[in-house]
Amino acid sequence: MQSKKFLSALLALLMMVGVVAVAPITASAATAVTPMVSAGQSHSLALENDGTVWAWGRNTVGELGDGTTTNRGSPVQVMASPGVPLGGVTAVAAGAYDSHSLALKSDGTVLAWGNNVFGQLGDGTTTARHSPVQVTGLSGVTTISASYHSLALKSDGTVWAWGYNIYGQLGDGTSGAGTNKSSPAQVPGLADVTAIAAGGGGSSLHSLALKNDGTVWAWGRNNYGQLGDGTTTDRSSPVQVPGLTGVAAIEAGSDYSMALKSDGTLVTWGRNNRGQLGDGTTTQRVSPVQVMASAGVPLEDVAAIAAGGTHAVVLKSDGTVWSWGSNSAGKLGDGTTADSSYPVQVSGLSDVVAIAAGEHTLALKNDGTVFSWGYNGYGELGDGTTTNRNSPVQVGGGLNLGTAPVDKDALWAAILIFEMDLDENDWTAASWATALAKAQAALDVYLDGDATQGEVDAAKGDLLSAIEALVPYVPAPVPPSITTATLPGGTYNAAYTTTTLAATGDTPITWSATGLPGGLACSTAGVISGTPTATGTFSVVVTASNGVAPNGSETFSLIIAKAGQAALTINDPGAKLTTDADFTLTTAGGTGGGGVTYAQTGGTAGTVSSAGLVHITGVGTITMTATKEGGANYNDVTSAELTITVTAAPVDKTALDARLEAIGGTRRGHYTHASWRAFRSALRAARAAAKDENATQAEVDEALRALNAAFGNLQPKMIFTTHYRANRWNWFRFIVLFGWIWMWFI
Repeated sequence: MQSKKFLSALLALLMMVGVVAVAPITASAATAVTPMVSAGQSHSLALENDGTVWAWGRNTVGELGDGTTTNRGSPVQVMASPGVPLGGVTAVAAGAYDSHSLALKSDGTVLAWGNNVFGQLGDGTTTARHSPVQVTGLSGVTTISASYHSLALKSDGTVWAWGYNIYGQLGDGTSGAGTNKSSPAQVPGLADVTAIAAGGGGSSLHSLALKNDGTVWAWGRNNYGQLGDGTTTDRSSPVQVPGLTGVAAIEAGSDYSMALKSDGTLVTWGRNNRGQLGDGTTTQRVSPVQVMASAGVPLEDVAAIAAGGTHAVVLKSDGTVWSWGSNSAGKLGDGTTADSSYPVQVSGLSDVVAIAAGEHTLALKNDGTVFSWGYNGYGELGDGTTTNRNSPVQVGGGLNLGTAPVDKDALWAAILIFEMDLDENDWTAASWATALAKAQAALDVYLDGDATQGEVDAAKGDLLSAIEALVPYVPAPVPPSITTATLPGGTYNAAYTTTTLAATGDTPITWSATGLPGGLACSTAGVISGTPTATGTFSVVVTASNGVAPNGSETFSLIIAKAGQAALTINDPGAKLTTDADFTLTTAGGTGGGGVTYAQTGGTAGTVSSAGLVHITGVGTITMTATKEGGANYNDVTSAELTITVTAAPVDKTALDARLEAIGGTRRGHYTHASWRAFRSALRAARAAAKDENATQAEVDEALRALNAAFGNLQPKMIFTTHYRANRWNWFRFIVLFGWIWMWFI
């Protein structure tokens, strides 16, 4: 309450000293004009902050409003009458090719000039006008838009249309030849509208309307799906664009449409032959698709949009301009003439506050200067030439639209609503605190002499939103509201108990819960307890009731974790010898019902299979672990490492010793010299192996084998057999000599 009193006192003091006015609508505020630009298909309009209008480009039917039909390559003033510039204008709209122009006056009336073959000037005739004439029977207008037909939005949220109607773009339920209108007629069945679009820059033959609930409605030609209703059927009455909400601004191009959402993203639909939908394709769309900055990345931070004939332009919140679609004549402004189905940044342009698009593009900078690029066949770029430009050039002729004075009237009105019409005791404390903070912030902005229009508008919007969001305080029984934030987790097969569940509201409170795992229950006093018999994440709906509707209800995630297993160990098989056979490991411990898997983690003395089969291959160690699966209710558990040591088996020399003893007495004289030498060598090696304490089993076995082989290869001395066969001639000579000697003695 003290804060509200302080705000009241501050406001009273400010009004007393004349810092602010009780009725802040001043003459300067009433005549304040926000500069703007509008691009027709082949001509341009600009509104200066003094309410005068400038025009340039094609003028064959008087669409520049200077009293002539001469094309202009530089800006000329629109004349109310010869020698008298048009003034008191608050908005302008340029129509389609060889069509017309509109101007909204500060008194809510509308002026028109240019071609009138379809009655688009709304003066009750079809006579072209080279200077402005008043649209008949129309007042209270807040917004205008032009193509080959004209649209006007009135302050009561109704929409009025006149001009060309061949495809039902006037929205009155008619279409075809003979249905054009030369005077405004209300679009039936359409109310609460906040924005309109006829798409003059793109020669649009359809119309769009944005309602205050953020929905979009469309009518007219639909051959490319530009109405966004999922069909290609023309409509002579408004139809809603399905599924599209949260829209803040709309634009109609040539056979396509754009909608800027309140979150700064953008959707488009309709014709896409040049990539003008900005979705990375050239595929026609009969329903809205999101504009992408690049593949998979939505375009964001969009502040304003403009739809040209076959290209689209956006102004981002940082003051840069981006465009996509057809780049013929360089209208994307990126220094090339290459089409793009994704946004490209307009080169060398910043601090932009407004944009417009036709077959060319216009940009208004915050210093009041205007830049243009694209097609220039009729001088619509305003640079004094008819040369196309693929990057921005400044509109010449010394054109500077100035800047709009910051209008704080609406902000002050919102502050007064809060201060004078609202009582703190009528609202809930939380909503009142929010609104009070917004009111204080709004007053700070109002008193800030350097505040921008954007800051003023944001402060006003925040305050009005806070006022609208005020919640009435109604003393009444208080229903329960659960304040417990989370349910603690539990463990399988282990006792579980929560602290008592908590809630605000009248007491007593009765509790219940659904979705609990088996083994758990919730008492009426709000205690969940028991022993869980299942694991996982359970969605538990807790309900609190005290007889006051509605019941309190919250959904919690209750996690019952798997239980830990008992320790797992590998049974030690003891030390092993290299001669031992394969064996299988076993384990002890573990609680889960899963199998055991083994893994070898070190050692080279053997191998271990996943089933625990150990195969010894040599001397050394084998290191392994075992893992037991926990199954559905237990965690897996892994044993500590176990290392098995493998040593060499004792060397067995029994067979070698026995063999040495058995053949050790073999005598040389009985065998040939060669075989005896081989045997003697094997015998010496065998005796050395038998005496060598470091000999391996393989060395002993090899010595025994070699000894047996050498013994088996011994060749006995055979005089009359083998020796004779080898020396038959020597024996013959010996016998003859022996015979002579014998005969000599006889």
